[in-house]
Amino acid sequence: MKTKYIFFILFVIALGTFLNSCRKNIEETTVDPSNNFGLGEISKDFSWKTSDNIAFSIGMNIPSAGNALCRINIYSQDQAGMTTKMYSGSVNNGKTILTSVTIPSAMRMVSLELLQPDGSSKIETLPVTSNVNYTFTDSGLKGTTGFTDIDGDGIADLIDDYPSDRGKAFHFAFPNGSGNTKSTLSPVYWGTWCFEDLWPSMGDFDMNDLVINYHWEVTTDANHFVQTITGHFKVKAAGSCEAWRHGVGIVLNGVPANQVQTVTGYSLETGSYIQLNAKGIEPDAAGNNAKPAVVIPFDNFDNVIQNPTSGFFNLHYSQTQNSTKI
Repeated sequence: MKTKYIFFILFVIALGTFLNSCRKNIEETTVDPSNNFGLGEISKDFSWKTSDNIAFSIGMNIPSAGNALCRINIYSQDQAGMTTKMYSGSVNNGKTILTSVTIPSAMRMVSLELLQPDGSSKIETLPVTSNVNYTFTDSGLKGTTGFTDIDGDGIADLIDDYPSDRGKAFHFAFPNGSGNTKSTLSPVYWGTWCFEDLWPSMGDFDMNDLVINYHWEVTTDANHFVQTITGHFKVKAAGSCEAWRHGVGIVLNGVPANQVQTVTGYSLETGSYIQLNAKGIEPDAAGNNAKPAVVIPFDNFDNVIQNPTSGFFNLHYSQTQNSTKI
């Protein structure tokens, strides 16, 4: 399995933006999150984890397909049958791809889509009980010739998101609906982060100290190496003490800082306590560039979303939508 590299990261602050932990000293006794806080007995099967990292091994063994290279899409599926694309790449006939995908814990089904160079597809839906291993067989694909590949990257134009760009082949977004086979950005799909600045200490549990909508786009080349990651973020509400102005930081686990080319689009105050290097990354205190890259979309939500009369934003249905400064 090849390591996937980040060559370029772009942050788009749209109508707001994006968790740096809050700058606040908490004196209360920290409570173990596994404690039930007097809310009743918790099932032994319950997990506080909101997501699981699932390893996928997806193969293709279709004698009639010759040396065909097909596209693989992975969708997670919730209990209502709604699907979200989590990964997009390719597999050669007779080969297997290995990848790892983080899916929400509530989603226990996945759909694997084999998209063939003639535009036809095959879908298999499987339960997620542990890691996923599956091999596609018995396809109707006949032969491997006659498929146009304008940029010569080995990905047929019918399954290439960037048929005229040899440096890019696949694009996928999260969250995103299943209707987009080739994963064009659909801004109606957003995930939500809710941040409580007292957790796990006892206090309020309203989870409204910072509420952010997010949408990610990832572009990879024909060899599955990441070329760009674009993050879209919207601050939707802020309900912490009016004196506190939370910021947001993101750790790119598995992405060493020395493999990031550049980060743009962040919002920092003049004289900010956040210090970035020339790439736009927060440097490691010990100078270790092999550690995961840390990016800071913004250091103060008050510079992103503004309520002229209060430090609280969009906390009650009776309030009008607050405006943004940028």
